[in-house]
Amino acid sequence: MATSKILALSTVLPPHTAPLADVLPYSARWVQHQDEAFQQKTEKIFKNAQVDCRHSVVSLEHVFSRMTLDEKNALYQTHAVDLSETVLRQALNDAKLNPTDIDCLIVTSCTGHMSPSIDAVLVNRLGMKPSVQRLPVMEMGCMGGAAGLIYAENYLRAYPNHTVALITVELPTITFQHDDYSWANVVSTALFGDGAACAILGPSNTLGPAIVRSAMYHFPDTTHLLGYNLTSTGFSMVLDEALPETIRQHFDQMIAELLDPEGLTLKDIDHFIIHPGGKKILHNIGLVLAAHGKSVDTSKSVLRDCGNLSSATVLFILKRFMDQPVKAGDRGLLLGIGPGLTACSVLLEWGAQP
Repeated sequence: MATSKILALSTVLPPHTAPLADVLPYSARWVQHQDEAFQQKTEKIFKNAQVDCRHSVVSLEHVFSRMTLDEKNALYQTHAVDLSETVLRQALNDAKLNPTDIDCLIVTSCTGHMSPSIDAVLVNRLGMKPSVQRLPVMEMGCMGGAAGLIYAENYLRAYPNHTVALITVELPTITFQHDDYSWANVVSTALFGDGAACAILGPSNTLGPAIVRSAMYHFPDTTHLLGYNLTSTGFSMVLDEALPETIRQHFDQMIAELLDPEGLTLKDIDHFIIHPGGKKILHNIGLVLAAHGKSVDTSKSVLRDCGNLSSATVLFILKRFMDQPVKAGDRGLLLGIGPGLTACSVLLEWGAQP
């Protein structure tokens, strides 16, 4: 049975850079009419989020302004398509492919709405072939990138000689809710940044990560823990404080879904591509991995440099591994957790034959 391999992986960040030092005055101005304890806690959340910098498609002044749903979605429709086109062209160039070489185009995003979807617009912008298959993947949240890899692998098992482009594009900064002073809104504002990534997958004999196995694990009765509510001012974050502990309790079981069929344990994994959902989630997973002599340092570095990029984050993390020397035979575990509550995991092996 053929296995899919990542031929190229590109990432792109929007032009507005926001270091933490620049964000803090805006967050302070936003909560200036709240009581002093609330203001102090808000500042502490931003400073302790372990996000030193993030990027946005608009200025900080614009991010922290009042915007209607129409205004936010207009920004999404413009910038999400532009970022997707840029990162797709970069990935095609890196893979030495033309747009007409793509047989299936998958786009995952959860921070806006378009119909026709982003993939349909890209087919026309890049002049892709009329027979290209389209798969828009919405509402998957932070697991979207991992889920996209799973769907790409499934497609390539059916069509092993085809080539797939997977795009993840998210603009969480424009989902900010100006008049919502819930802790879910404060935490999400402190964590998230904008960005896009594109992976090209297909048959190859070069040294690169091949998808050996993938799995999904659904947490029972947890749909209330994470997601978005659609309001007249856009997407309002749902982020239950029980989320980190719930993930910790289920961690062993959800990893077993991926590794047990291969006869592997965490000790057999060389590289961990773990979505940094937040400081507590990453800390809890880091403690488990530390017991096996492993770390989530690369996930921490992406969180620090870019913030939580929702579905795109795992591809940003994976690119850092692909840009450094990796030995043939090394294994990687890629994990994203999103609304549902669902964990999507992918077992990678460098140098595996297609």
